[in-house]
Amino acid sequence: MATWNGTAWDSVGNYPNSLVTDADVYNDTLYICGGFTKIGNMNTNYAAKFDGTNWYPMSFPFTTSGPIDKIRVFKNKVYATGAWYANGFSLTAEFTQALGWKPSFGVQGDVTKGIFGLERIDSLLYFFGRFSHISTMNSPDIVGWSGTKLYGFGAGIDNTSDYSTIYNIEKIDGKIYAVGIFNNAGGMYLPEGTNR
Repeated sequence: MATWNGTAWDSVGNYPNSLVTDADVYNDTLYICGGFTKIGNMNTNYAAKFDGTNWYPMSFPFTTSGPIDKIRVFKNKVYATGAWYANGFSLTAEFTQALGWKPSFGVQGDVTKGIFGLERIDSLLYFFGRFSHISTMNSPDIVGWSGTKLYGFGAGIDNTSDYSTIYNIEKIDGKIYAVGIFNNAGGMYLPEGTNR
């Protein structure tokens, strides 16, 4: 990890001892996640935050089969996704300073199901990836979360020859654009070449 001050690169002091997969900034605090277990001499499994001077641990308590893949802060809670499972469901988790980490949403789908991305857009946190349901919401591959309620997107997306997957979303001119592997969106067929 490094920082750019406008004219030169500099270090951030202590470094994670393994891969950093994602980062987010909220209220002038940098949140990171990945496969690391230490930053300098500080123990912190898979997640930590940095205030510009000091690192603080956010040790992740769940058994995982890999690192935390994505991290986003939304309405004063930290949300994380990764390859950890409970009762056959791929999970997300949320963190608050008062309560620490706890499971939030499980997803259902095929054997490679999972939430592959989180994106904070306007008043919603979007969860997207490869799933048929998140919690009890039937909205294939994408849902929005207000902090108290899940929102679906019609019939979602589909791929007639295989399972569909959303890899990224962006908002332009009031519209949400999704990219991934699919050839059907909300019942509308998309010709080859428009689905990626």
